[in-house]
Amino acid sequence: MNRILITTILIPLIALLTASCGKNSSNEPETPKTHRTVMVYMVADNSLGNSWKSDQADLAEMETAARNGDLNGGRLLVYHNRPGTANGNAPQLLEITATGTTVLKTYPDDPSLYSVTISRMREAITDMKKFAPAADYGLVLWSHANGWLENTSTDIDEDAVRKRAFGEDRTRTMKLTSLGRALEDEHFSFIYFDCCLMGTVEVAYQLRNSADVIVASPTELHIDGMPYDKNVAAFFTKGTPDMVKAATNTFEHYDNRTNGVQRMCQMVVVNTSSLSQLASASKAIYATLTDYPSSTGVQKYVRASSKCYIYDMAQHTRLMAASRPDLLTAWQQAFDKTVIYAATTPTAIGSVTIDTENYGGLGEFIVQTPTDITYRGYDNCAWWADVVSAAPIYQ
Repeated sequence: MNRILITTILIPLIALLTASCGKNSSNEPETPKTHRTVMVYMVADNSLGNSWKSDQADLAEMETAARNGDLNGGRLLVYHNRPGTANGNAPQLLEITATGTTVLKTYPDDPSLYSVTISRMREAITDMKKFAPAADYGLVLWSHANGWLENTSTDIDEDAVRKRAFGEDRTRTMKLTSLGRALEDEHFSFIYFDCCLMGTVEVAYQLRNSADVIVASPTELHIDGMPYDKNVAAFFTKGTPDMVKAATNTFEHYDNRTNGVQRMCQMVVVNTSSLSQLASASKAIYATLTDYPSSTGVQKYVRASSKCYIYDMAQHTRLMAASRPDLLTAWQQAFDKTVIYAATTPTAIGSVTIDTENYGGLGEFIVQTPTDITYRGYDNCAWWADVVSAAPIYQ
């Protein structure tokens, strides 16, 4: 067989083999990537879904945004932990498009499986990347939440009286440390907490390697949460998603209400790339702490009856470092790089009066007694281990 004939045979064969490499194991063409996929992880088998139907209202807002062209070429997915899981309403992975909502996957119809486990959250993220591969991903965490506070030492927390950190699937919740483990190998352009009390330095620091930007509120939020019909467009801007715009939209949505009772909203946007600098500057201040600090004179972000004890981080730090202007200057510079947006109305839910002139945006726990160190698992937080524990008084 001469060389010309060999070449004639081999070239088509090589082309065929090369083409086959562009297919997955099922011999189906690879799904082309979009510029961004955003998944809303909606844990709604609780009062938000069962009593308030907030999940349906927000899904409708997402559909409105999609019809208006706000996806901008991106893809919007929703992991929907539907109300009534134990009664046959298994969780589903949905895609919201301009033409409607499609079910991409229905998860096992087993009421012993919960959406607040590390394994289920990871499974949903894997499915997101399988069904809607993208150059960039965003994540919205939708449910009840309670800051960093945890209940037990297990990955699935038994929730008797609102002892969750993130999420509530029937009687189960998820610790902040478990949420951190679920997301530790992932990186999102943003994480938006559409839930209460997640705008704290403990939460942001725990998830600092999982997102470029974190949007949250240090206070309780309204039942109807963020306005998805306004925010979806900000999620899908070309290049970097406009999370300051998203936070502004949410704030203005409530700030512009004419009913004074409803005019309550506090928002913060955190640039996670500066959290290490903030941690170092904060640690230097804590290292000077030889007496237990007091919360006197520090803005509290929750109602008097709350056991969350979330305070304004900036006000607290300024009191701690009042005698060390050198340390405070370095801290303020780091804080200003970290908190890139903060906005508040004069009041918060629970009849909490907010000091609008000194609102820092980022909440923090204050260890005021020896027992506070282990209060609701505080000593499990990375912020405690890396920063607060440097205080000599806590040794």
